[in-house]
Amino acid sequence: MSPTPPQARTTTVFFVQAALSFAVSLCAVTYAIARLPGDSWMRAFLWLGLLYTVTSAFTLAK
Repeated sequence: MSPTPPQARTTTVFFVQAALSFAVSLCAVTYAIARLPGDSWMRAFLWLGLLYTVTSAFTLAK
């Protein structure tokens, strides 16, 4: 018989740490973009970049 390959298991602590670090980093970047001095079109461009990065991260993680 061939041995079954080991399955990777994600612990709850790892999941919580990953979710919290994602939330903190997202909040920090959101705050930084909101407080950025400059024109609104510059902030809008950064918002779109942030949105694209977050959706890409979810797509890759899926």
